[in-house]
Amino acid sequence: MSILQHKQLTFNKNNTLANDGGKISSDSGLILIKEFMNRIGFSSILEEQVKLTDNRKNPDHTYNDIIEQLLLQHIAGYSKDVAANRLRLDPIFKTIFSNKNTLASQPTISRFFQAITKETIPQFMQVAQLYFARLLYIKGDADIILD
Repeated sequence: MSILQHKQLTFNKNNTLANDGGKISSDSGLILIKEFMNRIGFSSILEEQVKLTDNRKNPDHTYNDIIEQLLLQHIAGYSKDVAANRLRLDPIFKTIFSNKNTLASQPTISRFFQAITKETIPQFMQVAQLYFARLLYIKGDADIILD
């Protein structure tokens, strides 16, 4: 078993993780979740499977960027869209989404939800099914028990 002392991340080579008692944030665990998402190719699967109609002119955030932001917000316990306005200034979220100047705002997230239709929901289901199939392949399980 290894202990985390100092580790460079693959999704952003400028950041490192250290277990040396530095600055503390209650959301810093999201960095590890973003690293996991990067390693399993979440962004590329999302890009391949989810095709939402985007009629916006010159958007700052793709809909897939917004999906990732929302997912991480919910994992961190920020279930309301309005939390996005506060999180735009959060140092952890700025670190995770360092490729963007800023995070999506609450109005941008609301417009994203308006783009989801009953025809696009199966695309999200396809993403979940792909990862489930990968898990079954990796584990070698042939039987599934739903409880």
